[in-house]
Formats: sequence, C-alpha cells, structure tokens
Amino acid sequence: MALVPDPPAEQLLADLAYTDVRRFYEMAIEVDTPPPTASLPDGFTLHVATADDARAFHAASNEAFEDHWEHHPRPFEEWWPLRTGDPEFDIAWWFLIRQGNETVATIRNVPARNGGVYVATLGVRRNWRGLGLAKALLHHTFARAYEAGFRRVTLGVDASSPTGATALYRSVGMTTELESAVWEKRLTNV
Repeated sequence: MALVPDPPAEQLLADLAYTDVRRFYEMAIEVDTPPPTASLPDGFTLHVATADDARAFHAASNEAFEDHWEHHPRPFEEWWPLRTGDPEFDIAWWFLIRQGNETVATIRNVPARNGGVYVATLGVRRNWRGLGLAKALLHHTFARAYEAGFRRVTLGVDASSPTGATALYRSVGMTTELESAVWEKRLTNV
C-alpha cells in the first residue's frame, strides 16, 4: 500500500512490475453542531446493540460485506471473541436497524480513537439497500458522537465499493483526507 499522490513511490512500484489495483480513502467529518436526526422508513427501528444481538449483528454485517473486495468472512465463534477481547470494545457504540425482528443494517463504532469516533464497519444487507438505512446509522452515530463530546467521526472506505459507499459518505458531509493505493504483483512460476 502506498499513499497517493507519491510519484516516486508509484514509479518505483510500476518499474518493479506492480500494478495499482485498488484505492482507499480515509474520510472524516467535523461534528461542530447538532447533526440531523436519523430518519427511517416506516417499519424500521434503530437500536443500540447488546450482547444478545451479537449473532444477528454478525450475520447482517457478514452478508453486507459479501460484495467487498477481498472479504474473508469469519465464523461467529472467531469473530465475537476478537470483538470482546479488543481493549476498545464498547457495544454501546454499536447500532443496528431492524425490520420487525430481522437485523438488516449495522454500524460498529469505536469511540475515543484519535480524539473522535471511528466507524469500523457499516453495512446494509443486499435486499435492504437503497432505503436510506446506512445514512440513518451515520446520522445516529454523528448525533451520539456530538452528545458524548466527540467532534470528529472518521472511517476508511474502498473507493471502488460496489455499494456506492463513497458517494453516501460525501452526501452526509464527509470529506476525503487521505488516499492510498494497493499495488499487486503477479508472481509467475519459475
């Protein structure tokens, strides 16, 4: 991975037969005023996750990321101990949206990272995309951050996300602060 732009690094990688295959952005928003209230379509409800929601949260997040480049799903039995064993674990910052009893969208936030709130994952299951659920989760995160005294929310995003994530983040006021490129080199059999 290399920061962009960095012409000398890019030239060196190209000279070594590496190819620029993917771009990622670090995006941020300053939450200096109370953000808009999260708005949901009829029949949907937003909740703070609890340990009882862990399996449904995992399943919804896993399905949402099936389209993500280089996604490698982890079984719940591996995933949950990694989350709860993390010193930054705080489930009070995990939010989910349900339609009835079904978890359809999730956001996992990490508070107090680099002086703000970091959005570690945000996903909407395929059949519920395009309804404004991700935007509602972001607005809820911004509001919760503002209430807790955090004035900055950040995240990382695949610039080529097939879900249009970058456009969503820009639509809620986030801006790109850093761009990086993933370079690959195909190995040949000798």
